[in-house]
Amino acid sequence: MPVGSRFAPRLFWAMGWAVLCLLGGEIDVGVWAAGPPGGGPPPAGAAVTEVAQRPFPLLVPLSYRWARGAAWFNALMAACPELPGAARRGLAASGLDDRAGLLALCARLHTLDHLTPDDSPDIAVAVRLVPASPEARASALREEDLLAVERALLLDMEATLLAVRRDWPPTLAEARKRAEALDAAAQRLEALWLAHGAAQPGPGGWICGPEALDGLERAARGAPDNAALWLLLAEARLQRDLPQAAVASAGEALKLLARHVARHPADERLAARARYVRGLAHWRLGQPALAEADLDAALHNAGVDSAPDDAERARRLRARAAVRLARRNVAGMCADFAAACALGDCEGLALARSRGQCRAAGTVDAEGATP
Repeated sequence: MPVGSRFAPRLFWAMGWAVLCLLGGEIDVGVWAAGPPGGGPPPAGAAVTEVAQRPFPLLVPLSYRWARGAAWFNALMAACPELPGAARRGLAASGLDDRAGLLALCARLHTLDHLTPDDSPDIAVAVRLVPASPEARASALREEDLLAVERALLLDMEATLLAVRRDWPPTLAEARKRAEALDAAAQRLEALWLAHGAAQPGPGGWICGPEALDGLERAARGAPDNAALWLLLAEARLQRDLPQAAVASAGEALKLLARHVARHPADERLAARARYVRGLAHWRLGQPALAEADLDAALHNAGVDSAPDDAERARRLRARAAVRLARRNVAGMCADFAAACALGDCEGLALARSRGQCRAAGTVDAEGATP
């Protein structure tokens, strides 16, 4: 097949849609409707498919990435028009019960089963969501830090989609004039999509795996002011044994979060996790004083609704216990191990006692232990 013939259908449709835009035609893709089309929610456990048109196919890849995001948002709302009361109460206890938090939970409750590829000649982009595995659905509410990351990515993506939609260039000439800004929007949407794909629970309480590092490095260039993305990058770098780079990434996340004028509980949760990751990185770099300072901050959240769950808190206590041992603060170490044991993680305490430490009673209050 001649090379040029592969793109003939796309060129044909692109020219047609360009004419529509030049004539002032308005494309209604039904983005962010109040409820799912068809007059009611889908049956529980059903797959959901949503389609969005590429508003201006000549703007490649922005047109595809915009339509992909729009279809995905519509699919999330169609899949979860309402959540059970127990789920809402769980989100409220975590400080994540706003609209973005609800969408974040919906994103964790479903997986992407189909997506129109970006090299398709179709002028419509289809997204199909199916319910996640029973195990993933059962653990979704317990993944509070992951939900906070997902929430931040969703807010950014939605704002970018809406800004692009309001500002589509009316002509090809205008598009060429504003090519740099339009390309930046395309890169941002791609960066946020990559970060969403990278945000997955893993062993050891991680919310991102080391295999995501390369994609997140690219994503950070496309959305350099998104704190959640930098937090994911810090975790991936630390797991790839790049502690100095992890310190820098976590620090960037904290700097961006500090700019938020009205701090949301989700921001506090992200800041605490960034401190935790940076503390682990300092520990690997042989900087126990800096590590303990960050781990202290990670354990002292601003509010109850942004505090880590028991399993995550136990992990942070055990990390601080190891740092305190390095600083010869045996009493503080024992207090942290005992507090972690009270939360159900007794491995550290058992190991310390097997070495003849932490046998004295009364070392339970980790919050009061100091170097």
